[in-house]
Amino acid sequence: MNKNNEGILEAYVKSWISGALDRAATQGSVTFTLAWHHLSSFIFHSCTDDKLVLRNKLVKSLLRDYSRKQQHEGMMLDFIRYNKSQKSEDGALLSTDELERRFQSLKEACEGNSSLLTELVKLKSSSERR
Repeated sequence: MNKNNEGILEAYVKSWISGALDRAATQGSVTFTLAWHHLSSFIFHSCTDDKLVLRNKLVKSLLRDYSRKQQHEGMMLDFIRYNKSQKSEDGALLSTDELERRFQSLKEACEGNSSLLTELVKLKSSSERR
């Protein structure tokens, strides 16, 4: 399966936005982990220049969802911090530099949309408090 398949990535985001992944997230199910891993890998690692439009669309959808459902803040923060390969002893998932790089990627994906950038600032602030 191609983890960068546009249809699959869009289906993951639609499941997230519809609330279908909420229960799976709470239970830490394989379905949720798979969706999270593929989205995170695409958005933060494997997105190529020819897929920036898709990345921006997915990020905007997730941020719009977060703006409407503040209860998704924890999911969004965990998503941004997700690192499949490492978890340090103190529970930190990512270096400060990597976390900053991810927030920068999300900021770029907003393409100057002020309402989405405001939501991103809220998320970053929450991230710094946790």
